[in-house]
Amino acid sequence: MNNHGTEPPSVIYHLTRPTEVARKIQGQGRERELIGPRRITLTPGGMTAHWQHTGHPEILHVYLRQQLFDAVAAEMYDCDAARVALWPRFAIQDPLLEELAITINDAMDEGWAGSTVFADTLARMVAAQLARGHSSSTRGSRLFPNRSR
Repeated sequence: MNNHGTEPPSVIYHLTRPTEVARKIQGQGRERELIGPRRITLTPGGMTAHWQHTGHPEILHVYLRQQLFDAVAAEMYDCDAARVALWPRFAIQDPLLEELAITINDAMDEGWAGSTVFADTLARMVAAQLARGHSSSTRGSRLFPNRSR
């Protein structure tokens, strides 16, 4: 079992090969599922997560600066960023986050990841989607249930 204290929020996108994954965030219940391609796991910043997995998945692991998430959330909701908490998610589908993850992966393959303008724009888009669909400020019902299939 791996123990990772995450400082920044993180997004894991499963590219290929299903793998059995278990995650235990301190103070919350244990989650376990066979996670296949196109699924996403979100871990809010500042949380300690214990991970266990079997198999050899190909994943994209994106860390987002907490300051960037806070700035985007404050701008979107015109409030103190401390009032916008990111929710942990496990094995969900989110079509926009998926497209952004694919774009990030392609940018890395094509050498665009070093472009500050391109990387900053993608990071802001990821932060905006996290605030819009996966935070305490999400309007209406939960847009993306924790285990949508």
